Amino acid sequence: MKKLFAATAIMGVLALAACGSSGGGDDGGSGCSGGSGGGTDMTQMMVDNIKEASYWVTVHKDPKAGQYWETSSEAYGSKNTMRWQIAKIDGDIAIVEFQMKSKGEYSSYDYTTAYQVDLTKGMGEVNVQKAWIGKTGEKGKEIGVMAKPTGCGATGDKPTEEPFSGLEMAGGTWSGTIYTMKGDGWESKTWMAENGWFGGMIKSEASGMVTSLTAFGDDAKPLLLWE
Repeated sequence: MKKLFAATAIMGVLALAACGSSGGGDDGGSGCSGGSGGGTDMTQMMVDNIKEASYWVTVHKDPKAGQYWETSSEAYGSKNTMRWQIAKIDGDIAIVEFQMKSKGEYSSYDYTTAYQVDLTKGMGEVNVQKAWIGKTGEKGKEIGVMAKPTGCGATGDKPTEEPFSGLEMAGGTWSGTIYTMKGDGWESKTWMAENGWFGGMIKSEASGMVTSLTAFGDDAKPLLLWE
């Protein structure tokens, strides 16, 4: 089960690298969704054009309100930040927020997608019940949830694995597994921490872009305005 979880998480990382943003975690399905800075502010366009969110969000064991996990990368003159956090827990239901923020010379955006997640659901099931999207710091609007595809499965070569330990990043020291995938003229590496949150990805290298864990903690305030 751990290997299946890691493999699907890695595929999600590759999807992030390919499309630059994501509307959900990884269950083998993915969807590109996408905050404010320099250049033209594209936030409203993103909010208006994203109509559906992923049917699956990866949540770690024993989640608690306030926990957040933030990764960042720089590419093509832009700094990009992805932040997952738990906004609320009510029994077996969690409100999970995902902020996508980019600041570049020519364009920027800062928006948040939120998911109502059923924590009793396992890998391979639909765990997102409702979803919302909005400008970070404002009230969100409800959007649809993607239907889970049928008849799809993992394809291609399996990643190779090697352990790592004592890796210091974002004020923490991590151990886990490095997964390497290779194709025709390309290679990707993903560092997955054993005790990380929201899948545990602390570093990835793919298509010349490096994404790294830059912040984590347990005192996050909600990114969207909730009644």
